[in-house]
Amino acid sequence: MDVKMENEIFKIQAKSYEQVWEKDKELLKSIIIFGANRLPTSQNARSILITRQNRWKGPTKRLVLNQDSLDGVLARCLTDIKDSWGIELAELPFIELCDTQDYLPRIACLDKETNKQFGYGGVCKSPPTMYSSPFLKVLVMPKKFIVRKPTGAYTTDVESPDFESLEFKWDNAFFEEVLFEELSHALFRQIRGEWGDNYVKIMKELGHEKESKISLLNEVTAQVAKESIADRKGWNLYVVGEKIRLVWQDRAGMECYRAIDALSSFGKLADICKADEFFTFPEEVGASFYPDHFKFQEKYSEFVASVRGRKKK
Repeated sequence: MDVKMENEIFKIQAKSYEQVWEKDKELLKSIIIFGANRLPTSQNARSILITRQNRWKGPTKRLVLNQDSLDGVLARCLTDIKDSWGIELAELPFIELCDTQDYLPRIACLDKETNKQFGYGGVCKSPPTMYSSPFLKVLVMPKKFIVRKPTGAYTTDVESPDFESLEFKWDNAFFEEVLFEELSHALFRQIRGEWGDNYVKIMKELGHEKESKISLLNEVTAQVAKESIADRKGWNLYVVGEKIRLVWQDRAGMECYRAIDALSSFGKLADICKADEFFTFPEEVGASFYPDHFKFQEKYSEFVASVRGRKKK
């Protein structure tokens, strides 16, 4: 039986779509010059994505990824996590470096291990930029940046996929941005108690639909965290490029982004992410909480205490 959600509504005004676009243009002002259009056009999106692609192919600062270089980047990212989230990781995921030919098979192995816990689930069919598992507490990354180029008819066979893997040396800024995002995802799960064995327990109780909404919240919260430090880190192009897919092309992603962005002015991301869904009104922002989440009361009270900026309705 479904349990009724608890809602909180705050007198906080979220950015308009036009204001969100102005923020993106400001981040990209030294890279791409846009016109005076109030909202992004398909040509604007294409320019951003092509410029990002060209940066992948010809990085301004290349990173030769090995254990020594990873340790240096990781130390910086952990400091950035604390600065942007207001809290440190309770536990660092186990990090694995893989050669290109071993990367997708390793992910398939981890997927199958996780699927056994749920009794269902697919296997990764295309190499992601990096791969993480909150259940297994692991973060897997290729030693080189991999781009998937189809070579014929589409196939879902992981062992003999019908695509060519193109390798590029990591752009230092891009690698840092992606590692920061993956560590943010791990922190998100730890804060909410959805880490290790608890991840399986909670997601089974909540069900697939609610887990999908929480996963979107995880992605968008990491996006807001990245934006808060993008300018000083030199991540601008990569952060806005990801935002095209996550926010501008997804109505639910945009709704979630505008709400979290507004609330971040009044509380820490580490507390804001304890809500389970977000929604916006013209002059208000709302958050919903699932009472069937085993940390419901703790998450709910800490969220409300953190967002003190304006009188609650």
